[in-house]
Amino acid sequence: MALSEQRLLVVGDETVADGVAAAVDRSITVDDTAEARAELDAGRFDGVLVENGVDGATDLIRSLATADDAPGVLFVTDGEEGVDEALHAGATDYFRVDDPPRVARGRVRDITTSRAARDRELERYRTLVETAGDAMYALDEKGRITMVNETHVEFTNKSREALIGSHPGERIGDDAVAEAKSLIGEILSDDDRKRGRLEFEIADADGELRQYEDNLAVLTDDNGELTGSVGVIRDISDRKRRERELARYRTLVEAVGDPMYILDEEEVVTMANEAMAEHLDYDRADIVGTHTSEFVADGDYERGTELLRDLYEDDERDWGTYEMESVTANDERILTENNVAVLTDDGNYAGSVGVIRDISERKRRIEALRGQNERLDEFASVVGHDLRNPLNVIQGHLDIARKTGEAEHFDAICEGVDRMEDLLDELLALARQGKVVSDPETVSLVEVSRNAWDGVATGDATLELPDGDPTVEADGTRLRELFENLFRNTVEHAGPDATVRVGTTGEGFYVEDDGPGIPVSDSERVFDRGYTTADDGTGLGLNIVKRIAEGHGWSVSATVSGDGDRTDTARLLRGSGDTSDRERDSETGRHATTCGTAPDGDAGGTHRMQSGGGARFEFRMTVTRR
Repeated sequence: MALSEQRLLVVGDETVADGVAAAVDRSITVDDTAEARAELDAGRFDGVLVENGVDGATDLIRSLATADDAPGVLFVTDGEEGVDEALHAGATDYFRVDDPPRVARGRVRDITTSRAARDRELERYRTLVETAGDAMYALDEKGRITMVNETHVEFTNKSREALIGSHPGERIGDDAVAEAKSLIGEILSDDDRKRGRLEFEIADADGELRQYEDNLAVLTDDNGELTGSVGVIRDISDRKRRERELARYRTLVEAVGDPMYILDEEEVVTMANEAMAEHLDYDRADIVGTHTSEFVADGDYERGTELLRDLYEDDERDWGTYEMESVTANDERILTENNVAVLTDDGNYAGSVGVIRDISERKRRIEALRGQNERLDEFASVVGHDLRNPLNVIQGHLDIARKTGEAEHFDAICEGVDRMEDLLDELLALARQGKVVSDPETVSLVEVSRNAWDGVATGDATLELPDGDPTVEADGTRLRELFENLFRNTVEHAGPDATVRVGTTGEGFYVEDDGPGIPVSDSERVFDRGYTTADDGTGLGLNIVKRIAEGHGWSVSATVSGDGDRTDTARLLRGSGDTSDRERDSETGRHATTCGTAPDGDAGGTHRMQSGGGARFEFRMTVTRR
């Protein structure tokens, strides 16, 4: 029998069947309900027409209305008699015998066509269920299996016939069944809930324990009473394994101290770990969804994009590294190293991942090491060259003195020894400088200047100090050595009666004198090692000054005095009158220096040095006043 053939069962008078025969392919007429039931059991009908007055008509209609996969019922009457009872029992519709033939045929066509449509829809669903990759089942109200698909047969490794009528606990275990019953109870007690989900574990045919999920829904009658349930069982072992692996990786990403992130194909952040948020000083939620250019300096962003493009086009490279500056929420720039890799999806660019490492300290160590190596080179150069000259002089005069015994040669030898000692002192000072000041303290500019002035033979020179008590953040010992070298340089080049001024600017402080000054062409060279205009100079003093400033993170420049910002009036200190700087302490062997403040009336209150083109050394940093 073809699915498209429509069959009608008529229970009652044949004249009724004759009036509707044209609406169906085939009709069969029986006299009573017993024959009707027999025909229904024997074959398929698309509709049943029941005439009023047939014994047991209401019971037949009721049984068909409540049966699964039953055809629709059409009731026929002379007038309105029996209509309410038939419709209440479950009849689909009715018509009267005196209705025009087209009305009767239309009603018959409605119920038979609806059955055919339902059959076609049922066939589609049946095919869908049977070809699904997940195990599907249906249970009755007692929890017995009433339907399974082919995948469920494979899942249980039992025949379909053996499964129908059995209980699922035989396969999934009593614990899973108990959890399912509890879940069904929860669904039934919640009017807004129709389905639920549970997980269970069972061993497969090879004895391997696998994980499954059961998505189930309840079936109820019109009164909300349970009539059964349906479910879809899916193997989630691989998904669970991936979830565990993902959880491990997430834990690893969060545990690692380095900032990590993931970008999509549009370079928008889709994931950032907590270290990334701390690195950029942003809330984690504010980073996700933001374009990466917000956190990277412009030029570095372009270089990073170019590197990712090269990695995507190069099958031999999985990752690459480049240096960049991270831009924090406070617009701070942090020197970092970014290790990046490309993400692909079926060969298409899908984004990138990156691991950032702060290399600021490493760079500082590299620069410090480079500076140490340079100082070692300088040390070797001075030892190998600069010390050799006075040593040769000493050797020459010593040879002559041995031969002649003339005393002036011993004087020359002493001068050579002094020269070598000066070189060694400044060489050791140079070796100590250049290190970064890691723990500065607040230092009084006036106090450190006065102490440095006391430690240098200044002759009749005068020192002007700023009013108030300006301070700087510095290493006090190294700052004093900076001033001592500057003061010594001034006395040597500006003359024994020079005036030296220490003052502050809006950006730092300065030291200037009223001497002959520095040629503009030499303003940069004066800080080079070995640069000197004095016959007996070492050429190391100003180089030491520069190294101390750089160790503090300051910059120093040499200009003409009077060119800069001069806002401070000054207190005066007079020199000791000693300009030789050669007199030695009898106990220590070091050069002894004396320094006294000007006598009363000599240091009088306020003084402004005349600007006249002397040397000015300006240091840029931060000065505070108290």
